[in-house]
Amino acid sequence: MKHSDSHKAYIGIGSNMGDRAAMIRKALAYLESEGSVDGGQSRVDSCERRAANGERRTLGRCIKIEQISSFYETEPVGGPPQGRFINGAVSVRTRYSPHCLLECCKRAERALGRAPGVRYGPRPIDLDILFYDDEVLETADLVIPHPRLAERLFVLMPLAEIAPEYVHPVLGVPVKELLQRLTKRGSPHPAVSMEPSAFGFQPSAKAGGGT
Repeated sequence: MKHSDSHKAYIGIGSNMGDRAAMIRKALAYLESEGSVDGGQSRVDSCERRAANGERRTLGRCIKIEQISSFYETEPVGGPPQGRFINGAVSVRTRYSPHCLLECCKRAERALGRAPGVRYGPRPIDLDILFYDDEVLETADLVIPHPRLAERLFVLMPLAEIAPEYVHPVLGVPVKELLQRLTKRGSPHPAVSMEPSAFGFQPSAKAGGGT
């Protein structure tokens, strides 16, 4: 996928139900396989028909995972009593519009068993678009940048590994500084850090800083 015809996005990923590591592996595999068009019927078409900007069907891989952070075992924030999450972040190159990428994430969640439930309740998989290029977007079903990322240590810690210099397009502050600010406020530190290799990913997938 050429950078000239693609967009850079960052996606937060988490799970606190079932085999959490397996759920994360399956979700990331789903994102890449969902974005492939090899001829025949394509699920990309149905997404693009709903895309607000009417983007055209594109051939080839439409989502490519570029970087994978470490994964952190974290306490849940809000909601009913529930088990710990495993959280991480990935950077992707995509030909999708923001809404089309959101639909792809939602399809992955449904395919892995997520169903509507109590707010901030337990879930087998959670995929959130954190950033999309330097775009600022607010619609009924999608807000970019993610509205709560600057308040969530479990988001900022993995994100700072793969995009420390990325400047929040609304706050005007790099991710690494947002993390420093939150850490100084005494936010609870995640209990465990796990390398991508523990989830079956190559360690090299974590390399780089991202902007």
